[in-house]
Amino acid sequence: MRNIKHSLIATTATLLLAGCCTPHHEIQWEYKLAVFPGFDGMHPDAPEAFLNDLGKDGWKLVEKDSGGVCIFERVKR
Repeated sequence: MRNIKHSLIATTATLLLAGCCTPHHEIQWEYKLAVFPGFDGMHPDAPEAFLNDLGKDGWKLVEKDSGGVCIFERVKR
């Protein structure tokens, strides 16, 4: 009975240590540059559709400059 208990403790400790010692995978990102459609104000619905389409593909708006250039990022697939 004592040997079984020690064996279980040793096995559990080994599994925990193995899990802690495995390298963690670093998240890799990819980026996209795009000109914001309708930035000139002529097509007010274009920006919403543009952002929704990119959002469906996993892109997230990170920054937009005053010239309408947008930077998007997503986890690399």
